[in-house]
Amino acid sequence: MDWRFHKYAAHSIANATAPINVWHGAVRSGKTVCSMIAWLLFIKNAPEGDLLMVAKTERTLQRNILSPLSQIVGMKNYKLNRGSGEVTLFGRRIYIVGANDERSEQKIRGMTLAGAYCDEITLYPQSFWTMLTTRLSLDGARLYGTTNPASPQHWLKTEVIDKADGVTIKEFPFRLEHNIALSAGYVERLKLLYPEGSLFYKRMIEGLWLVAEGAVYDFFDTNLHVKPLPSRPPTQRVVSIDYGTANAFVACLIARYRPPHDGAKFVLDRTLYYDGRANGAKTDAQYLKMLVDWLGDDAVSTVIIDPSALSFKTQLLQAGFNVISANNDVLNGIRTQASMLQNGEFYLSDHPSNKPVIDEFGAYLWDTKAQARGEDKPIKAHDHSLDAIRYALHTMNKTADLHAWQQAVGVA
Repeated sequence: MDWRFHKYAAHSIANATAPINVWHGAVRSGKTVCSMIAWLLFIKNAPEGDLLMVAKTERTLQRNILSPLSQIVGMKNYKLNRGSGEVTLFGRRIYIVGANDERSEQKIRGMTLAGAYCDEITLYPQSFWTMLTTRLSLDGARLYGTTNPASPQHWLKTEVIDKADGVTIKEFPFRLEHNIALSAGYVERLKLLYPEGSLFYKRMIEGLWLVAEGAVYDFFDTNLHVKPLPSRPPTQRVVSIDYGTANAFVACLIARYRPPHDGAKFVLDRTLYYDGRANGAKTDAQYLKMLVDWLGDDAVSTVIIDPSALSFKTQLLQAGFNVISANNDVLNGIRTQASMLQNGEFYLSDHPSNKPVIDEFGAYLWDTKAQARGEDKPIKAHDHSLDAIRYALHTMNKTADLHAWQQAVGVA
């Protein structure tokens, strides 16, 4: 690990002395490392009492924070007990919890805390944060937390960061240049992960708290993102399905190619789009027959499907298909799809059946009512084919799902 620090990063560590200390800003800007070091320094001299570490889930806490911490302090100063939900650092027992929904605040009711560390605070429900701050009641108690930017109406921005007074709350906004360990080449590659000028670029690269408004894929350009299929056969094909009865039933045939073909890894070959509302809903058996007829001689290695479509998943399994439940993380899935389009890793073929998909890219909008609540949500309209594509790309792109995907397509 490169331990060189920008003077601002060192300043944030030395001055994180308020009851609440929050680092926020661009990805890879060094804010998490700084917050962890400040937390470790606090642990060694913290008041007597319970300590707590939090992330959206215990799994993400272990991956994002605890694993790097073990490398920093060494295994003699670190012990993780997953069974009891505890980690020991420098001899101090620390409880670990996830804060993924409104019920999470029940996990910390009754605690009296001397300190807490919070990873990605914008992902927590406000009820958990409110409960947590009431639990930090011991003299000298402190909270250390990090986040990437979200909506400027998010409760963390309006109720915490905007109210930072330098005494009870300190906030440390980070930019990419605050991480001097990053090479210029890495920074350029990092910028390519997000469409330039897009919401994700402005938040993740520029560190800005911006409203998600207008078209979700406002950068989509048919001249760039719609092309003929490669002339050579793909290495695998998958079908990704957004299942609907009264609403649309959409199946996307996505082909995987070995680069280079314009750098593309995945191409939307063609689309089956059936509008149940306009044409009448079908049974699962009828949808299955329609799918099989549509595929014809195109062999597919696996089917990726909306995890809520349990009955149709059963039909597919009984018909002999290999089936994977999709990773249905909407916002991160949108980010994955946007990045792959921007980087040329994914495009749509110019097959006529993809016309509804192309239309949806322009009509898929952020929900302004959700923004007023500080939430990033797309409007649930003009989204069926985009959901199907998102299921495939995000499921195949997620490290946690990579082995299952490799097994499904026979490359494990």
